[in-house]
Amino acid sequence: MRRIALPLVASMLVLSTVSCSDSSTKPPAFMAPAGQRYQLTQTGSLDTEIIALIQALFAPELQTAVLGRWNHIKSEVAAGNLPGAKTSLLEAIEFIKSKQSEMNPPPNHESIPTATARLVLYMALYVYDGPNTPVPLQLGIGTDAAAEIVKPTAPTLIQTPLRHASSNFDAGSVTTNTIVVVAQNTTFFQSHCSGPLTTKYCQYPIFYEYHSFPHVRFEKPVRIAMCPVPPGGNYGVLPGIDDDMLVRAHDKPANPADFTPGGFPIPGEAVEILPLNTAFDPTHPTIICAGTAYPQVALFHVPQHPVGVLANALAFGARTANGAARLVAKAVTPKDAYAIDNGVEHFALEFSKFANMDTTGRPDLQALHVMLSLRTVSRGGTLNVTWTLANAGAAPSPGVATVLRLTPTGNTPGGPIDLVATTPPSVAGIFPLDSRTQTVSVKITEGVASGTYTLGPIVSTTGGLPEKSSTLGDNRQARELTVR
Repeated sequence: MRRIALPLVASMLVLSTVSCSDSSTKPPAFMAPAGQRYQLTQTGSLDTEIIALIQALFAPELQTAVLGRWNHIKSEVAAGNLPGAKTSLLEAIEFIKSKQSEMNPPPNHESIPTATARLVLYMALYVYDGPNTPVPLQLGIGTDAAAEIVKPTAPTLIQTPLRHASSNFDAGSVTTNTIVVVAQNTTFFQSHCSGPLTTKYCQYPIFYEYHSFPHVRFEKPVRIAMCPVPPGGNYGVLPGIDDDMLVRAHDKPANPADFTPGGFPIPGEAVEILPLNTAFDPTHPTIICAGTAYPQVALFHVPQHPVGVLANALAFGARTANGAARLVAKAVTPKDAYAIDNGVEHFALEFSKFANMDTTGRPDLQALHVMLSLRTVSRGGTLNVTWTLANAGAAPSPGVATVLRLTPTGNTPGGPIDLVATTPPSVAGIFPLDSRTQTVSVKITEGVASGTYTLGPIVSTTGGLPEKSSTLGDNRQARELTVR
């Protein structure tokens, strides 16, 4: 079993783990089709969504009380009294949460905690980001969400109803009462390895967004955990990829001062890999992933001279070219290191979009099913070349370079010639397990000798991770061609 080890600080070697254990059966979270979302009205404004939710969740007497509080908050926002609006918002949220036992069953079969979290998030966005803030499209039907008010003096554990994500705050993590919402992003990212983060690495559902109002860095690292793959009918990790290869990552904070201590902000990317909480107690998991079974604890040895498991970390450091390999070397000690596969927590200082990511996978481009529109062509003539481009690897290729090469065979004199296509091949990237067929037109150079040749595409990755040398053999395919 391969594992990736990521260098995070000189005093600690952080090893990626999976975040879940299956100790009980939970209902699966529904992954909404693209563009579908929870909507009780058709206007799409935050205010109308909030009012519709209040009307759906509360009986008339409570509905009047909650709407009265909401109208008061809106009047304070309209008057420019944002401090007053924020104080009133906290009071309204406390009141709403205290009345959850009296709520009507939420629309669209949502749980009461999820519907409450949705209402809290919409209200917070209205106050903190403005009344014209769009309704979050990523919170589709079937989202798994929870909301709490974190207070400076008390520890707080937030768990989503399905226990697929959690956030754990120590006392003193915030300096003011802070609204925190953890919500699943139900956007269906159709291509394998695609997701909400801007990165060249593979991303795997389930995706979660962690919101805090006000949005500031925390005074202490906050522990977060989330399931690595969707329970149920959606796709999981790619063939040949083990869950232990996945790390937790989120949007890289804009200010370097907000980077998580021990985290690994990937150079040239908008992603920060989060450090592992090595003190996590595996007997008390904070999340449970239904339909997925993992070992409780895996123990392996970190040798004095890193080989095997640490080779991935050294390779990762070499790719990022920022001295990461030196940090690995400094961090290695002849001690045992633990990777816990049961609701494990990672640290974060700032909340944003979170995803499970594989930093070890590479793309594997393939040129397949090449066809020529002509098998015999005159010098200066044109023909069409058709082929299928596929990615059989475990990482996206952000771009693809294609060369159409004419190569003499037998006794035909001359060397290989790269032909210029009159209709250039697509340079668009391709995700793992995806394929596309394309046809281009090429002109045979006037000066080539008559004889036999092969003609076909040669494809290569651009803008992302390179392929392994062992997978380059199928990057080209050619067909015989006679030039007269």
